[in-house]
Amino acid sequence: MGYSLRFASILLQAVLHQAFVGLKSDKLLARGCIVLLCVAAAWPAAASEGADLLAAGRYAEALPVLERQVMLQPEDTAAWLDFALANRHLGFHEEAQRIFDFIEQELAPNEAIRAVIARHRTVPFGAGILARGRWRADVALLAGRESNANAGPVAQQFALTINQTPVLLTLDPALHPRASASGLLEARLEGAQPLTGSLALSAYADWRERRVPDAPGADTRQAQAHVALSGGVAGGGSLTWTLAAGALDIAGEERTLLTTRRLAALLEHPLGPCRLQGGLEHETRHYPVQDALDGRYSGPSVALGCPAGGGQIFLAARSGRDVPEGFRAGGAQRREDLTAVWRLPVGGAGRLEILAALARSRDAEGYSALFGGEARRIARRQLRLEYAHSLGPALAGWEALVRVEGFTQRSNIGLFEIEGRSAHLGLRKAF
Repeated sequence: MGYSLRFASILLQAVLHQAFVGLKSDKLLARGCIVLLCVAAAWPAAASEGADLLAAGRYAEALPVLERQVMLQPEDTAAWLDFALANRHLGFHEEAQRIFDFIEQELAPNEAIRAVIARHRTVPFGAGILARGRWRADVALLAGRESNANAGPVAQQFALTINQTPVLLTLDPALHPRASASGLLEARLEGAQPLTGSLALSAYADWRERRVPDAPGADTRQAQAHVALSGGVAGGGSLTWTLAAGALDIAGEERTLLTTRRLAALLEHPLGPCRLQGGLEHETRHYPVQDALDGRYSGPSVALGCPAGGGQIFLAARSGRDVPEGFRAGGAQRREDLTAVWRLPVGGAGRLEILAALARSRDAEGYSALFGGEARRIARRQLRLEYAHSLGPALAGWEALVRVEGFTQRSNIGLFEIEGRSAHLGLRKAF
């Protein structure tokens, strides 16, 4: 819609220019005068109505009014800005970005308008970058190799204490880290749909299957889905709220290994050129194979998204308490997570995504007398780089992928020390 409106605006400007400057014929002059009379009659009411609806938070009603307004007054920078903001509030983030680009490149806005654009440049967290009322999907197939496909412990021997006597336990060779070729099949679907007023609904789902032929029993399937309802806070200016729910299931070759359910209540507000989000999360986890591990996590979260290096950088942190449903070795846990994602363009056809994550946990009680009764501490670090390169107009929607990943998990109890690396190549098709 942004480009079609831009074309219509340029066309209208050309007609008006010919009517006033060219004066090639009386017929053309008459047409130009009719256009101007229509503009003069419609402009004051449209300008007032669109701005009033936007200020009242009635974004769905404001959008068509503002669309007519910019058609009638294509050089009115303030009208274009209102039109972009209405699109953004309704979840049409890609459209809003295009209009922001048009304002900055074609209309020479003043510093105040540039500052407003900068504050709203970043796409809100969890919002798909989608055209109005549309869905986007992609499917990827990758092949590569993993150094620890079965997540085996680094150590092969462990010191235990049995009846106050030190014992050295040798790990079964079947549990040692196993390198393997691996194949990944991934599918993703996301969308956003405006509702009434300032409300918008967004959804995301993905499915991943992993095959590792050289590590028996380590194949996995993962499915997750999230839905979020968001809207403007009455009288809160640019403040928006979001209620989100999600589910994640991970299965092995024969049975489900883990199910999680998550609820979140969040508030988001511009912070200079960035967007700041904060709220509360609650998550339940169930392990069908070993329900003694079941637990409930609750705690605050905060996230920040900013433009950086021509792309976007996202920082997210959360800290909370994980309480077991029943008896669990180590009892309750204190957990902290920090994640950074940087997405940036490379050249004219490439995109690079860098993900770095750190997670820490500490048990409230001693894990086991076999390990000296110490409270278990775990720190996990992860780094992933993914480069996607468009294959050009001849293969529209196709991308070549390169993905490299590494992780380390350290603990004061050797049984929980794990590390691994992987590299994959593949193709992705967007729909």
